[in-house]
Amino acid sequence: MKVTSLIYKNQLAFKGPSGKNKPDKSTPAYIDELNELKTRKNIYSDMPTPAGNGTLFSDVQVQLELSRRKEKDSKTLKTGLEETNKLADFMDLDPEQIKISDSQDNKIILDYMYRIDNMKKMNYGFERIYGYEKEKEYLKNEFGLKKMALAKTSIGDKIDVPNAILFYGVTGVGKSTFAKALAEQMCANIININFSDFDSEDEQMEKVLQAANKSKELYEKSKTEKQRSFLIIDESNELVENEKFAQFLKDCSKKYKCTVFMTTIHPFDIPSNVLDSIPLTVGLEPPDEKNIRSFVEQFLNRTKTFGNVIDITDTLLELQIKNNLICSNSNLKEILKKAIKNRKKVSQSDIKEAFNNSKDSYTVTQSLINKFYDEKSRLLKLKKVGI
Repeated sequence: MKVTSLIYKNQLAFKGPSGKNKPDKSTPAYIDELNELKTRKNIYSDMPTPAGNGTLFSDVQVQLELSRRKEKDSKTLKTGLEETNKLADFMDLDPEQIKISDSQDNKIILDYMYRIDNMKKMNYGFERIYGYEKEKEYLKNEFGLKKMALAKTSIGDKIDVPNAILFYGVTGVGKSTFAKALAEQMCANIININFSDFDSEDEQMEKVLQAANKSKELYEKSKTEKQRSFLIIDESNELVENEKFAQFLKDCSKKYKCTVFMTTIHPFDIPSNVLDSIPLTVGLEPPDEKNIRSFVEQFLNRTKTFGNVIDITDTLLELQIKNNLICSNSNLKEILKKAIKNRKKVSQSDIKEAFNNSKDSYTVTQSLINKFYDEKSRLLKLKKVGI
């Protein structure tokens, strides 16, 4: 979905940067861009009305324009268009379905969008997860970046933010890392809950309610920011049969402004009544060829190391088959760290040496993989939403 021109009161909303970088308005490129801007139709009307008419995107267009006129370091026309289009793509919503009366909401949405965009420049949020693009896309669609953004606005109480999500998969696949990355991606607080020292239903429930009340407290203190929290429970198979917790999972999002993230190796070790109360599930498989290639490419980029991504990926795949082993994400990270050491360039022989020095620590077997797929099949039959 593309948002149209930044036209306001029939004037072009543009103020270029000063000095030698200011665009030459006489050039064919500038004229073509200007003509394109003028001919594109606004998705609401031919001319955005001033902020306050209750329509999100037209208000945002006006806000972008007014700030562009005031700021000394105004962006170019092209960047202005990209900003507005990025906002539309980010929300991925039919504009006619969203009516927001408070103009402050526009600032909230824009700020949230910029935070997400800036994560691409850092090892933060989903950027810390190498590969798994299908799973990331699923979480964006089903959990919804747009839900988390809109939940911060004046219509927040009407937004259905999920109560809970379960990550499951074999050891070392990155379940806990994925949960934390998703929390960061959603710009939420992270509250960890450890059940290892709590055996009874009452003790576990007390721990959960402490975290939930903390979430509500942080939400109220954040005021206009409306900061939600994610309660992360690793190894959730340690839960005892707990009807109170199952009920808690059905309304914690609205009541305590939190979403519960649970991880486990075997989902059916979780009490059935609790499992039935979890609306979203994500099964994380050991990395396949596509994910290994993505992992290698991003790892080399982050460590500023040279190497042939395809050759390294092929070598890793061959070594797994030859040794009848399966690498998890943590295994891949260990191999690449050992292969790189202080080198500026890593070769296939470096990968082979690192693999052989580490293979005794690998714990993922074919039997565990088979059980994972069996549990995934069973879980998908029970769940309306899952991957």
